[in-house]
Amino acid sequence: SLVAGLNAGAIALVGLGALVTFIAVAVLAPVLARPVARLIGLPMARFGGVSGTLGRENAMRTPKRTASTAAALMIGVALVGFIMTFAASAKASINGSIDRDFHGDFVLDTGTYGIGGVSHSLATDLATRPEFSAVTAFRVAPAAVDGTVTQLSSWDAATVASIFDVEPQQGVIETLSATGIAVDDDVAAENGWTLGSTVPVEFAEGSTTLTVEAIYGDGTWTGSMFVDHAVLNSFGIDPLDAIVYVRDADSIDADAARATLDQVATVYPSVEVMDHADFKESKASDINTFLNLIYALLALAIVIALIGITNTLALSIFERTRELGLLRAIGMTRRQLRATVRWESMIIALFGTVMGLSIGLFFGWSIVRALADVGFDSFVVPVGSLLVVAVIAAIAGVAAAVLP
Repeated sequence: SLVAGLNAGAIALVGLGALVTFIAVAVLAPVLARPVARLIGLPMARFGGVSGTLGRENAMRTPKRTASTAAALMIGVALVGFIMTFAASAKASINGSIDRDFHGDFVLDTGTYGIGGVSHSLATDLATRPEFSAVTAFRVAPAAVDGTVTQLSSWDAATVASIFDVEPQQGVIETLSATGIAVDDDVAAENGWTLGSTVPVEFAEGSTTLTVEAIYGDGTWTGSMFVDHAVLNSFGIDPLDAIVYVRDADSIDADAARATLDQVATVYPSVEVMDHADFKESKASDINTFLNLIYALLALAIVIALIGITNTLALSIFERTRELGLLRAIGMTRRQLRATVRWESMIIALFGTVMGLSIGLFFGWSIVRALADVGFDSFVVPVGSLLVVAVIAAIAGVAAAVLP
């Protein structure tokens, strides 16, 4: 399922394959626990003296218990690793797409994501100014295209291709008419559309049949299909502009263009003027906002996992009362005994962390690979962030051993 999904770019198959892989790793965890614990505990045995050696041996002695104790932490860390990897890859892909495909110089964003926006007069005003060579506004309207309900994108067709590299393949995007539609090549192939094909479209205000007048190869910025504003205007559909993209004239200094934009935008309180760097930061901020919510939920899951480690260690200590008593009788100090429990707890926590990060990285790579056709073309491993997770897990393992 996973291989088939990666080859076909089918996210559902990749998700199913990843789930099966996760279950397989969970089932095999007891088999992996002994060798992984031996490897993780090697420096502890070397530098932790007798306590480190005993902690390592205790973790290796009952691999089923070690695996089951670390299972909850493994799940939480796997999700954290996956989300970190996916977010880092998403940011890199977006930044790469901005550098590669966005040929404009400024973005005037309302932050409404298509639900509301700014008056068309802003784009109209900018288009008449000599400081700018191209201005295109993005709008969106709900519609049923060939029976499928979607949010149909609307652009200034005459200028959109000069601001975004949409990889035109057939037809002329700049001359889209009030009865035309542009579609990307994947959608065209999926529906059997070619230049001249007719596509039924239904708006709340009425129905029409649009003709495929252009086919393009990259819908990262324009969407899988779009129309010229004239199509919406013909039905009296008048959504506000969600975003306005601007390209400077070659003879204009960037600072002068920015000053003009800031001056024009002062009468539109909802508009934020951004250059390339600001635009990238804005996209990263959107991802970070989502991440913060997810991290808060995952932190709760990891706390619960650490409680599980605490309970299992406590049970293990009760079961080994005679063994521990014997160790004390032959000379082990209380301090050494406490250190043994801490080392064992740390090994269990790191085992769950290592397994979780391995699964999370694999999931992240799989999802990014499956989404390559929709613009996720960069796989990035956030090494620094993942190392922080590993360190936190080790510290958490020590904390989980305090009560036992």
